[in-house]
Amino acid sequence: SIGVARQSVLSDTAKESAAASAQAIADTLMAELSTSQTPSAADLEALTGAKKVASFSADNGEKQFAYTKYTSGGVAGYRIRVVVYYDNGRNSVAMSAFAAEGSEEYSSDSI
Repeated sequence: SIGVARQSVLSDTAKESAAASAQAIADTLMAELSTSQTPSAADLEALTGAKKVASFSADNGEKQFAYTKYTSGGVAGYRIRVVVYYDNGRNSVAMSAFAAEGSEEYSSDSI
């Protein structure tokens, strides 16, 4: 029916908007964390408009991120995870990324 189709379109639009927000947050975090001077969590929160969290929950706000120091194969950097909740916290979009420390090399994957 028309009502179901409209709800589906609105849901897709909300998901796409959340995904775009997650990508923008991840891009900012990758750029900032890949520099030689690691910014503070407060600075990253201000730059991204997202909250740094220890664990992800819709109760922590719409936009959240976490990162951990990581070294593999001689490459040091940060594992980044971003979650953006939408639909009043009932759904979310998650993204993982990696920023190599001290360079401008980084990558992200939407999951």
